Amino acid sequence: MGTSRVLRFEEETMKRAVVVSGGGAKGGFSAGVLDALSRKGVTFDILVGTSVGSLNIAIPPDRIVSLWESIKSNYDVYFPRWEFFQSPMSCSSLYDPSPLRRLIEKNLNPAWLLTKEFRFVATDLSTGTSCVLTQRDNILTSLMASTALPGLFPPVLLDGRVLVDGGLTANIAISVAVEMGADEIVIIAHDPPSSGKRMMRQDPSGFATSIRAVEIALHQNVEWAMKWATDIEQMRWTLRDVPPESRPHLPSFHTHVIRPSSPLKSSSNLLTFRPTCILDDIEAGRKSATATSLCRN
Repeated sequence: MGTSRVLRFEEETMKRAVVVSGGGAKGGFSAGVLDALSRKGVTFDILVGTSVGSLNIAIPPDRIVSLWESIKSNYDVYFPRWEFFQSPMSCSSLYDPSPLRRLIEKNLNPAWLLTKEFRFVATDLSTGTSCVLTQRDNILTSLMASTALPGLFPPVLLDGRVLVDGGLTANIAISVAVEMGADEIVIIAHDPPSSGKRMMRQDPSGFATSIRAVEIALHQNVEWAMKWATDIEQMRWTLRDVPPESRPHLPSFHTHVIRPSSPLKSSSNLLTFRPTCILDDIEAGRKSATATSLCRN
C-alpha cells in the first residue's frame, strides 16, 4: 500500500492525514512513531484515531512519549471495580478507568487541539455504527468514549448517545480521512494479535479467552480497512487510461503504512501495561518511522 512512495507535498492544496489504529497496551508503538515523525519535521493536516490511537493523536508529539513512559503498571490506566464481583449485573464494567482519565487530563494541551483537524472514532451502542467526534466536542469525554472497551470500561454518555470503543466498528478509520479530503494518508497500525499460546497456557480462563477474541476482531477490522484502501488505489491505477466520463467516481488518495517489523513486546495482552514492554514498543515505533520515506512538509 504505497510503501515504495516518497510522500512529498509540492502543492499547498494537498492534505496529509495520519490514521492511528486501536491496540490497547500496544499504543506505545504508535507513540514512538508519532514522536519520530515529528522530529523529522513530518506534520499532518488531519489526524484520525480510534481507541488508543485517539489518545495518541490528541496529545502533542512532544508529550506523548513521556505520557507512555509514566505508565508503570495497569493501575496507572485502570483498577478493578470490586463491586463487580459482588453484583456484576448492577455494575457497568469490570474496570474503572479513572487513572486513564487523570493521565489524559494531565497531558492535554488545548493549543495543540486548535492547530489541526482531529477525528476521534467511537461506536454508538444504539445504532451499532461508528460515531466520529471532533475536538469541538467535549475532548476528554470523547477520548474516554473512544477507548471504552465494552464490558471492561464503562460506556460513555455524550449528547444523548451511549458510546463505547471505536474499534468495534472502525479500528482504523481510513474512510474518515478520505471523506475529509486527504490526498496522502499515513496509516499507523499496531502489531497483529499474538498467537495467544503463551497467554492461554498461563491463563486459560474465560477472561483470557474474551481478551483474545477482542484482539482477533480488532485485527480483522484493521485488515479489512487496509484491503478497502488498497482496492481503491489499485482500481484507480487500472482505470487510469479510461476517459473520466466513462469510469466510476473513486476517491483520490495514496497511502503509506507504518507497522511493526516484528511482534511487539506488549502483544500478549492488550490490557497488560508493563514498563519494559512499553519502552521497547516506543523504540520499535521510532525505528519504524525512521525507516520510512516520509518527507518533511
